[in-house]
Amino acid sequence: MSVALEKRVWWLSVLVALWMAAIGARLIFLQVNQHETLKRRAGQQQQRIIEVSPLRGFIYDRYGRELARSINMVSIYAAPREIKDAQLTARELAGLLGLDEAELVQKLQSDRPYVPIKRKIFPDAAESIGQLGLQGIHLVKEARRFYPGEELAAHILGFVGADEGTLGGIELAYNDYINGSPGQVMIYVDGARRSYDSTERPPTIGQNVTLTISQSIQFVAERELAAAVRQSNAQGGTAIVLKPQTGEILAMASLPNYNPNNLSGASREALSNRAIQTPYEPGSVFKMVTYAAALEEGLIEPEQIIDCQGGSIIVAGHTIRDSSSYGQLTAMEAMAHSSNVAAIKLAQRIGQERLAYYIRKFGFGLKTNIDLPGESRGVVRSVKDWSSASLGAIPIGYEIGVTPLQLVSAMAAVANGGVWVQPHVVKKIASPAGATLVEANPETRRVISGETSVKLTRLLEGVVLRGTAKRARLFGYTAAGKTGTAYKYDKQLKGYSPTKHYATFAGFAPAKKPEVAIVVMIDEPRGAHHGGEVAAPVFKRIAEAVLDDLAVPADDLSSRIEVATIYQGAAESVDDLALPASARSFDVEAVKTGAANETINGVDSASILMPDLIGRGGRAAADICATLGLKLVAKGSGIVVRQSPSAWTAVSPGTICYVTLER
Repeated sequence: MSVALEKRVWWLSVLVALWMAAIGARLIFLQVNQHETLKRRAGQQQQRIIEVSPLRGFIYDRYGRELARSINMVSIYAAPREIKDAQLTARELAGLLGLDEAELVQKLQSDRPYVPIKRKIFPDAAESIGQLGLQGIHLVKEARRFYPGEELAAHILGFVGADEGTLGGIELAYNDYINGSPGQVMIYVDGARRSYDSTERPPTIGQNVTLTISQSIQFVAERELAAAVRQSNAQGGTAIVLKPQTGEILAMASLPNYNPNNLSGASREALSNRAIQTPYEPGSVFKMVTYAAALEEGLIEPEQIIDCQGGSIIVAGHTIRDSSSYGQLTAMEAMAHSSNVAAIKLAQRIGQERLAYYIRKFGFGLKTNIDLPGESRGVVRSVKDWSSASLGAIPIGYEIGVTPLQLVSAMAAVANGGVWVQPHVVKKIASPAGATLVEANPETRRVISGETSVKLTRLLEGVVLRGTAKRARLFGYTAAGKTGTAYKYDKQLKGYSPTKHYATFAGFAPAKKPEVAIVVMIDEPRGAHHGGEVAAPVFKRIAEAVLDDLAVPADDLSSRIEVATIYQGAAESVDDLALPASARSFDVEAVKTGAANETINGVDSASILMPDLIGRGGRAAADICATLGLKLVAKGSGIVVRQSPSAWTAVSPGTICYVTLER
């Protein structure tokens, strides 16, 4: 071989060796350094992955009744690269899904590998899509959150959006527990990007949450609050029912409301939970704190006299007046008549620092740390920011912002012997198999002594028996509480509106052995606007139904007075009778009886008017009928939802009344 040829062979060998070395190096680089990247790219070309929403756990009420669950739905997805005729496919889908055909065409011609067409439709509707056998259209099983009670407890539950985003309530606060793990649908495609197979990894279900809420009590609270707001043409309101000993919330109603199954049209205000998010000036109901401080400091006793100075007092140049020209009143009487002068004079004796101390001790200006998101701490200024007029405002519920939850928690502390218990709405969290994972463990703290609690309860019971809250007196039960009527601050007027008010009643029952504490607040009632007129009757109706639902024994037999028949020559109306308010509290109207066939206002004189039993518990309905000499036949358990004869029709003593009760 010639030298020239040898050189050429040598150089060729070198070049081949270098070429092979470069290929080897490249292969090593790709297989070692770029392995994961190339594997991922291959997977993207060969596979299409659709993530499936996780299955959320159930939310139950305290008795195991479903408040929220996930239901099986189907989502429609399109793989545009698999679709040959977008126009034809869009025409087929538009009619069945109720979608715009032109918009569908745009989606089906998208550059994206997968496009959602319509998510979470009912399986029967999706079945008709599947039967079409449209190429490039895929059906994926998903879950949708469903709330059987619709508006019931909406502000407590919160809601889950179409994109599985949680907004408010338990759904948000306990999302880490409730939310399961998402699933996947993996679709395999060939070189032409046509699907030929798929595998599915189903989602896992989350944990189940049991609330302290009672579905039946929540229903009563919402219904009675809605009736009061409607009747008074108010802007809204809230009602909370709480167990003083445990801090368990049995009901929390807020109006305006919304349906978490259908959020279209829900206003921002409707989505807000007034019970915990909207502080307001409570008015005279806050005098409970002022009297608690005075009693705890040993500055007053229930029978001790307070000079109300003819019903007016001047503080920092401002004159604060009572509703009447009161003179010498005992503390019992001053509380019952809601004297502003008495409360301010007590506050002056307590002093700014000590009054502020008790305000904080009762939890005002602090979050209760209820297990719901978005709670407001209210508005309580430090003493250094008080003005010279503050001691004439704060003791009677002005210059301070409180939430209804703070208010009912403070009232519950009085009911509970002076011990504040952290309010909460979650009783326990359990696995799908039923194993308890988390149980409620509320914080507690002593606010006032047991002795002060007893004395303050006496004062608050006097408000119901003889004072501004006579319309809160219960049939068969003692009750204690305080009314509040406050002017609303008007930003446009830059002062308090003379026509806009908050009407509040906070109380508990039975007074001696409380089982429930309740607050009712009505925002801007028109016409009658005092707490005793507007909010106290709502407390009464809720409390009677709740105590009956909880099977609490009656403790006030004196309120069961027979008023069935009032004979000729007796008082012209029930209001003229010297009877306790409870004898009138269940809305029984008196009809006089006289000579045979005599009629009064078109009603036979031997008749009585059938009372309205709707919304009352079975025991309360039976007591009312027995008092009137009527016979009751009840079906079911819970509260009365239907009755016959209907309310206010004329019936004879001994008439059988049929009622249906439901929980």
